[in-house]
Amino acid sequence: MQYLDDDIVNLRRPDGSEAQYYWGDGCNVLSEPEGKKEVEIVGLRGVVDRGFIDGRARLRSDALLRLSMVDVQQGDGLIIETPSGKVIFIDGGDNQLFARHANARFPKTSDDDPLIVDLILITHGDADHFDGLTELRKSETDTRPQKRIFVARSGFFTMAS
Repeated sequence: MQYLDDDIVNLRRPDGSEAQYYWGDGCNVLSEPEGKKEVEIVGLRGVVDRGFIDGRARLRSDALLRLSMVDVQQGDGLIIETPSGKVIFIDGGDNQLFARHANARFPKTSDDDPLIVDLILITHGDADHFDGLTELRKSETDTRPQKRIFVARSGFFTMAS
C-alpha cells in the first residue's frame, strides 16, 4: 500500500461523481492509464473508494501518524491513528460531537464488525472529558446509518489529575 503525499487529491469515480482525499490517506494503485492513476482508497476498514486521480499526484511508501482534533465545544477530543493501525481516543466532550466525528472518520461499522479502539484515555474525571464517549454506545441504536458507529475497545486507561 502507498499513501497520498499531496495535501488534497481529487478522485473521480467511474460514475462521474467526485471525492477528495487527503495527505496520508492510504491507496493501492491499480493501473496508470495516460495522465492518471486508477486507485483504491484504503482506510482502517479496507477499501472505501475507487476511481482515478491525477497522474502527477505524489505517493509515499510510509504511513503517517494521524491526529484528528475534535471540537467538542468545551475543549477538544482527540483521535489518534498510528502508522501501524492502532486507534486511540482521548477525551470525548460531553455531547454527541465526538461520536459524530468518529462515525464520519470510520464509516460502515456494525455490531459484527466494530471499530477496534486500542485505547480510550480520559485525562481527568470531569464530565466534559468523558460523558460524550457514552454517545458512542448510544449511537448504535440510531436508525440512520450515517449517525451510527459500533466500537469495541481493547484497552482503557484513566489518569488522575
